[in-house]
Amino acid sequence: MNDVVPSKTERADSGKYVNSPETILYSKSKVLYGFDKAKTEIRKADKVVLVEGQMDAILPWQHGIKNIVATSGTALTEDHLEILKRLCDRLVIAFDVDEAGSRATKKGIDMALQAGFDVKVLNVGSGKDPADFVKENPGGFARLVESSRHIMDYYFDRNFAKFDKSTIEGKKFIALAVLSEIKRLASAIEKSH
Repeated sequence: MNDVVPSKTERADSGKYVNSPETILYSKSKVLYGFDKAKTEIRKADKVVLVEGQMDAILPWQHGIKNIVATSGTALTEDHLEILKRLCDRLVIAFDVDEAGSRATKKGIDMALQAGFDVKVLNVGSGKDPADFVKENPGGFARLVESSRHIMDYYFDRNFAKFDKSTIEGKKFIALAVLSEIKRLASAIEKSH
């Protein structure tokens, strides 16, 4: 008889992590996990690696990525960006790149571009988060950060993979998707390129 009795807080249909609610004492939309440890390194590198959860910040930090912070169960907000903009101009986003993750972070990316950040996307692979990647590839996360791609390269690749560029309809959808992203860029030079 090895029946496992779940705890009162554990449910079979619950997600990987359980989010705590926003409270007066803990405002997730204003707090960046690990910021106190990372701010000096962020300033030195003029770059921050932004992840979605605490474990996604802890494991890379333990493997030498000291300019990493995490949002805590919330999307990227203007308050987060304001805090980071005081220290750096470059933002590497290592959020989940699945369809749901992309929709959830798109608004934050648009806000970061409007705030004047140079935004890059780090691709850890499908179905993985930074913590999983670090566990499977010790020491490889630093190379991944260095090879992160500009947000527009990410949008181009994503849309070329999603739509058939050999058909008129595919070209139309690619153009609509990519041009709508290009117009959000703050830099006229980046828009022209």
